[in-house]
Amino acid sequence: MKTNFVFTEETKKRHQMLLSYLEDGIPVLLEGPTGTSKTFSAEFSCELSGRKLIRFNINPETKLAYLAGQYDGDSNSQGRIFHSKGPFIVAFEEGQTLLLEEINFAIPECIQFIEDSLDSGIIKVELPGMPLREIHMHENFRLIVTRIPIERECLPASFLSRF
Repeated sequence: MKTNFVFTEETKKRHQMLLSYLEDGIPVLLEGPTGTSKTFSAEFSCELSGRKLIRFNINPETKLAYLAGQYDGDSNSQGRIFHSKGPFIVAFEEGQTLLLEEINFAIPECIQFIEDSLDSGIIKVELPGMPLREIHMHENFRLIVTRIPIERECLPASFLSRF
């Protein structure tokens, strides 16, 4: 990765901590104003550790279906529908690192889904007319979220305690 980023002793310490958390499977929350290298830090750490990174930007209009996946039509399947996987399920099932940017804009339904998935290590997907499918968390799944400081915090303490 070519960059003009200046690595001070402090940034080297932060990157080492991030690498350590990723190695240990601890979800990471990076906070700071726009332009403070949150995304770069995640990308750089994943590159150094050889982890595949999936980036997903959250905004107030992001529905759970965009994050987890949604049902789509399929004329070749028995039920005529299938579940297209969203970035969270892809990373969760395949053992990739997921970067959710600006998590503080996530709606409560998305926050609850993330909490439940981290707590149980299982995502349950149900298609009409099909048996319930359980997706188990891959041992290499890693989660990094970023947030920008805002005056009124909307993330519940129960969510923040996981990072």
